[in-house]
Amino acid sequence: MLRRLILQLFCDRSSIVLLVGVSLLGCAGSTTIQLQHHLLRKDSSTVGVYFLRPGQGFMGVRGKPIGIELDGEELLQLSVGHYTLLDLKPGIYDMVVTSWTVEGPKNSMAETSRKFVLDLEKADSVYLLFTLEESNFWNRFKQSIGEQISNDTLKLPLGEHMTVRFSSDSKPQAGIGYKVESVSRETAMEVASELERVEGSQPLPLHD
Repeated sequence: MLRRLILQLFCDRSSIVLLVGVSLLGCAGSTTIQLQHHLLRKDSSTVGVYFLRPGQGFMGVRGKPIGIELDGEELLQLSVGHYTLLDLKPGIYDMVVTSWTVEGPKNSMAETSRKFVLDLEKADSVYLLFTLEESNFWNRFKQSIGEQISNDTLKLPLGEHMTVRFSSDSKPQAGIGYKVESVSRETAMEVASELERVEGSQPLPLHD
């Protein structure tokens, strides 16, 4: 029952992306990849991970990149309307997505973050979509089921390779942030057809 109530809060689709050390300029802003990240490597045992961020956002902060931290280290600052491919070491990693939002009666700018878990243990290719979460997500979560949560942590799937964790000490975050969803290749191809590929990144074929 509790899991069902929580899953209702995830009816919307979301958007995402990762990068490193080089700043790549686009019409909407710049995407920065931290090339020295410890999970970036070029050998036979890597997982190809596409990061896709559609053109959603709030006036005044929409053009700011979202920060993606993986396994405790910054991996990417992804600009709006961009997508890229990174080859990452297999494993299960904590991911933190930080973005800018607006809140309060004066629509003041505020930084907000969300925590996820990315499972690359048994994957060949993964497609991560970053989108804005539904409005009042944390408040609705707290009102609907917050008091029913025990000390145990609940893991809620956002596609095959992504989960989000909630626990009794989960607190509301500022404004509306980004959530990450693992989507199918078909969905990723459809989204990528309207995005700008980061220079130097392998394109996502728009047809099989």
